[in-house]
Amino acid sequence: MAGAGKTTLAKEVVRLYRLENQNVIHLDGDRIREIMHNFDYSLAGRGSNARTIAKLCCELSNQGIHVVCSILSIFEEHKRYCVENSDGFAEVFIEVSMKNLRARDQKALYSGAENKQVTNVIGVDIPFNTPATAAMTIENNVSEDEFLASATRVLRLLP
Repeated sequence: MAGAGKTTLAKEVVRLYRLENQNVIHLDGDRIREIMHNFDYSLAGRGSNARTIAKLCCELSNQGIHVVCSILSIFEEHKRYCVENSDGFAEVFIEVSMKNLRARDQKALYSGAENKQVTNVIGVDIPFNTPATAAMTIENNVSEDEFLASATRVLRLLP
């Protein structure tokens, strides 16, 4: 969910991967939203953004580029699309307690949702289900150093 550490972990995975292979790209869900001017956070808007990102990831992967994508993934159909249309898709789930997410709250999403100033927040007014088929689950209720060390585990999923 928001604040779980998706971007932080992805950047570390890419940094480590580039020590031996330059053929890797990091796609971040928030950055793709900015590029595509899709600021619709409703379930439909999130679905449209996820579909765009899934197709972009597959297109790059099918051209031989290793893709590390940090996105809040709530749509099973888009994950299935990636499995069916690219080589080497692996989902990494970052597990974090709601207490820690609320404490981090860098974007003020959780506090805004509690005060009814923000809507369409995953885990608050849009349900979030823990992925059943993730290739790896990483806990981020630990120190930042311990969390970043898990990037080496994620590297094993990359070809």
